[in-house]
Amino acid sequence: MKNKILIIVTMVLIVAIILGVIYLVYTKNIVNNKEVANIENYKYSETEREEETVKDAVMINGKIYYSTGEKSTITARCGVMDGRITATVEKGELPTENNESNFGIDYGYQFVDENTVDIRINNEFIVFKAE
Repeated sequence: MKNKILIIVTMVLIVAIILGVIYLVYTKNIVNNKEVANIENYKYSETEREEETVKDAVMINGKIYYSTGEKSTITARCGVMDGRITATVEKGELPTENNESNFGIDYGYQFVDENTVDIRINNEFIVFKAE
């Protein structure tokens, strides 16, 4: 009787181990196939990634500037804006036209240097830099 129980327990353990290995191999293949699918058919995955990773951005004179999230330290400014954001795209998308952003419209901006622009948002200038 003890031998039959020992054989049954051993068989159950062997089946459990085999099923565990099959599960691990199967889930690893699903993950790997999903990664391949994302590379081969990136429209869905890239959109999803962009929504997570694209910072506030604006296109001005053919160049994309990204928000640093920092307030400008420039205190003395002339009162005239160099330009205004007049169009917008969805959050997570990159602008493709001049004076277009992915965070809204009707914001004035001033150039600081060739790679930096300060954009007036909620009465504060936020630094945007070209990468």
